[in-house]
Amino acid sequence: MKKLVHLLFETPIEDFKTVGDFSKPGQGWDKSSAKLLSNERGVEKIKQKWSKTSQSFNMYMIKKPGVKEFSEKGRVNPEFIEKELGLNPEEFKMGEDSDAITVFYVSNLGDQKVPMTAWIMAHRFAHAIQATVQNRTDATIADQMRNFENECKALLAKATEAYGVRGTGNSKMLTKAASLIGTFKSARDGNIRNEFEFIYEILAQYLITGEIKLNPLPASTDTYSRSVFGRKDSRPGRADEIEEFNESVEMFARDLQYYADDVLSACVGKTFVM
Repeated sequence: MKKLVHLLFETPIEDFKTVGDFSKPGQGWDKSSAKLLSNERGVEKIKQKWSKTSQSFNMYMIKKPGVKEFSEKGRVNPEFIEKELGLNPEEFKMGEDSDAITVFYVSNLGDQKVPMTAWIMAHRFAHAIQATVQNRTDATIADQMRNFENECKALLAKATEAYGVRGTGNSKMLTKAASLIGTFKSARDGNIRNEFEFIYEILAQYLITGEIKLNPLPASTDTYSRSVFGRKDSRPGRADEIEEFNESVEMFARDLQYYADDVLSACVGKTFVM
């Protein structure tokens, strides 16, 4: 079965194109990203990394004056591509009759200076979906994304409850829970800024690896608060609740995959600007 799935997903990027001069940085693109996207081997590596996603994609990297301001715009129509980005829609694979998701990346702007790797592209696409929700440009995508977000938040809340913290109001503990159960690099390194970034990283993991994996909870965790002696406080978990959570962790991951797939299915045939 795994071999069949791999064959089905081995070419999910149907079309990949750069527009503009990526031989040098500028116009919203850092040096590392420009070098990566102007290198054939770099582009092939991106395509390979996206080979396990469940949907087909068209990806276009745009480097031209005046377009970086539209970063994280979300879902758009062909008229937007022509009027605001100054591009001819007929030169790109896009439209409602397409069986692929089309994404125009107009910059690599972000809080952290990270090159436009395959993972970052997936993470940024998750932001584009969220922008679609905020801009109210697609009700179906908004409904599916909210379902996915609610499932992620409920999971984090359940994890914090195992350490005696109830509800979703303690952002520090929710973020700590995200670092504990997340198996991706930002979680392992403790670099998740808040619980919302966990949602984007989980979706990125599904896009790049084709599955979602979660860690079991440890017996105790620090709370990020410091005692009067300058040490981090340790918050012991409730053994029965931690055991219950860990027994169900694979089920939680499978549930998230279903919701993530619903989000991506709602994006098919639609165009996004990130």
